[in-house]
Amino acid sequence: MVKKAAILGFGTVGQGIYDAIQTHDDELQSILGEPIEIVAILVKNEDKGRAVNEGTIITTSFQDIVSIPELEIVFEAIVDCEPAFTYIQALMKKGCHIITANKKLVAHYGSELMVAAEKYGVKLRYDATVAGAVPIIGALQTLLRTNRMNSFQGILNGTSNFILTEMRTKGLSFDDALLQAQTLGYAEADPASDIEGIDAWNKLVILIRTITGNEPSTGNIHREGITSISQAFISLAEKIGLRFKHLAYFNQAPLQYWVKPVLIDASHPFYQVDGVNNSIHLDCSLAGELSFTGPGAGKLPTASALLEDLVGIYQGINAYNGQKTVKLLLNESISAEEKNWVIFCKENQVAQLPNQLHQLQTYCEAREVVLLVKGSEIDIQLLQNFLKVNVFEYIKIQKAKYVELTNVSFLHK
Repeated sequence: MVKKAAILGFGTVGQGIYDAIQTHDDELQSILGEPIEIVAILVKNEDKGRAVNEGTIITTSFQDIVSIPELEIVFEAIVDCEPAFTYIQALMKKGCHIITANKKLVAHYGSELMVAAEKYGVKLRYDATVAGAVPIIGALQTLLRTNRMNSFQGILNGTSNFILTEMRTKGLSFDDALLQAQTLGYAEADPASDIEGIDAWNKLVILIRTITGNEPSTGNIHREGITSISQAFISLAEKIGLRFKHLAYFNQAPLQYWVKPVLIDASHPFYQVDGVNNSIHLDCSLAGELSFTGPGAGKLPTASALLEDLVGIYQGINAYNGQKTVKLLLNESISAEEKNWVIFCKENQVAQLPNQLHQLQTYCEAREVVLLVKGSEIDIQLLQNFLKVNVFEYIKIQKAKYVELTNVSFLHK
């Protein structure tokens, strides 16, 4: 017997999963007990030449896919929510298990797809939507059997991390670093999803839903990208031992979640996470603090995650915690708790800073001033209401048990 599979979309992700199955067929068969065969691929243009096995159906018609008898598995690699959502529902009704790398789809329609999967008795896996080759969804599922997840923070967008790294290590401007990312294929021609924090926002929604079984209020998530970070800020921060990172954050109590650029020091586990790597730091009730790092994007890392999902389906592991009661999670109001902040301002603005901000450290260079202060979010909001300065939160964390996941899968020979 052969397990029949199809691929929806044949861009970078679709080609990656096809190639991975062809080159790792022996490993897959030894695990699954049967060979897996890609019998059909849904594409936009069927006239375009593609290196696939003879007999593989290449079609622009979804009806050709859904009418395949005994189709078991569908890898969904379409970029947008539609037509992916409609196609997946039809395939679930047919009895197909779904494996998707579509983060936008899962962020916006994940709850509906989970309900549909349960209704039709199929499995939905989406590990590839977050952090590429880093199997964070699977790790969370394992940890959540016995642990409560107190909080997590993560570098979830490799493009933003690459841009910040290039600015720091090579002295590039933001625009030049972005162009470099586009040249290397890390950023799209329209990079808004990456540099405005939308991609990280989608991944944060998926992780919160996975951890809590509930729905975060997406309109309530504070989101900032990296476009406000200049080469001058990068350079000044480096001189006082700080680095910019674009983080996604979730905390259970008080309930808070956001996506924004922050500053960290050498004690933080993300300090050395550079390039397109992703990293996720978990604070668990029993396991303590754990960090996972690995390639966050790319053809092969994503293919690795998709094949891990395939194995997970036949090992009987689903990708959500099965919580039946879904409630809306609302960010708590702005905290009065004092936090550390870094203010970038001009020399003549220092005297205008409010007294309630406790100045801890000052660095000055050519009339540019960097101030490390302590104060509440309310204090910072009041400051920014009357003074044009740039303020970033300074996140501190203890070193964690560190798990570097550069080769996380049976896929790597």
